[in-house]
Amino acid sequence: MNPEWISWKCCDNLSVLGTAEITLAIGKISFSVNVLVCTEMQELILGVDFLSENNCVMDFGRGL
Repeated sequence: MNPEWISWKCCDNLSVLGTAEITLAIGKISFSVNVLVCTEMQELILGVDFLSENNCVMDFGRGL
């Protein structure tokens, strides 16, 4: 990840410690994703870019 990505994607309230490549498993599907690491958050937030690049569909009414 380049510094432009970090400064563009983060709000001013987060202290970015660095980046990490992790394996994200959703059901039986695994993804290798680059994430930002910060002290203020303990959970993963999937961005619109990830959701659209991976053709994700969320249908809360049907539990998908």
